[in-house]
Amino acid sequence: MKAIAHHAENQLTKYRRPVYLNFQDICDDADFYEALCFELGLTEICKGFKLKRAIAKLDPPILLLLDEIEKMAWDGFTRQIRSQLRGLAEGSDAPLRLVVAASIDLDELFPDSRGSVSPFKNICLNESLALWDEDAVKTFIQLRLVATPICFSEQEIMRILVDTQGHPQKVMLACFRLYNRYKSEF
Repeated sequence: MKAIAHHAENQLTKYRRPVYLNFQDICDDADFYEALCFELGLTEICKGFKLKRAIAKLDPPILLLLDEIEKMAWDGFTRQIRSQLRGLAEGSDAPLRLVVAASIDLDELFPDSRGSVSPFKNICLNESLALWDEDAVKTFIQLRLVATPICFSEQEIMRILVDTQGHPQKVMLACFRLYNRYKSEF
């Protein structure tokens, strides 16, 4: 998500200001609207048409990055938020575009949408992230360590690959932990 935000200016046909929300920090519907309005720089907490009108006035338009949306399936969150997000993201002149990160398919995540149109249907397209192979892991580590005095051994790199099974986020976390262990020894 951070990479998407970083590259938004160069990769989007029409620039949109990236706004990142992590659902780990949000506990229910009301908290979502408060966090969203705060991150958008709105002085008033609003939802529904009032929120759409406020977002439509923002320049540049918004690229809303929602991380850890699995939490939206928990108690305290309603289908209403997903419907609101669809309304904000729908159409060629939509005031915002959505990027959501989840570890499972959205139709599985939100079974309350079965039998009816999911609010995320045709707004959010599934894109699975590929696992990193040995070469990708080694390249990632080499690029990150090149400007440091720290060097991971071949055995440590293979342990990272085996332990993480090439999952990019897990690789990054394992490298971060190993790097911090080395750093504390200096």
